[in-house]
Amino acid sequence: MKSSLKVMQQLMLPDAELAGVSNYARSGLASGSVVDKGSVARSPNKVPASFASKAEDLRRIGMKEHSKRKPVVGSSATNNHVKSVDTVRTVDIFISRLHPSTSNSELVDCVETVKGDLSVTGIKCNKLQSKYEHLYSSFHVAVTVNTVHFKSAIDLFSSAEAWPTGVFVKRYFHPRHGSTED
Repeated sequence: MKSSLKVMQQLMLPDAELAGVSNYARSGLASGSVVDKGSVARSPNKVPASFASKAEDLRRIGMKEHSKRKPVVGSSATNNHVKSVDTVRTVDIFISRLHPSTSNSELVDCVETVKGDLSVTGIKCNKLQSKYEHLYSSFHVAVTVNTVHFKSAIDLFSSAEAWPTGVFVKRYFHPRHGSTED
């Protein structure tokens, strides 16, 4: 594999022919010296649009871009010599427009009904401070599910058909700045 300096010298040779050998010799590339801070000797008449052609030349010569490989998640049912860890994620839901006397246990029962046959590891309810507590109540519900079922859990808990009429439901996002409530 060619060194980077040699590749740059080969790429700069056409510039030297355009600008004259004396400019090329003065740049220090002909003698093999290192150019300071990555600057490349250019002729004053050269248009900066030639960068794309030089990049193409680098690819053609052998300097290739590294493509990122996607991670692989095993799915073999027969190879069971080692076991993976069961990972869980939390689906955070904001539920509002509930009657002011609604309790945490009533909401847990409602979530149990909504989940149907979805495998849920845990349910936490947290009553939030409402602006008008005498009119309605709001809750943050954290439903813990297996990572494999995360997308389907979001779809299930975000569907209008799953919740009672008039209840407002959307994804809950934790406050960014310093709230330690959980």
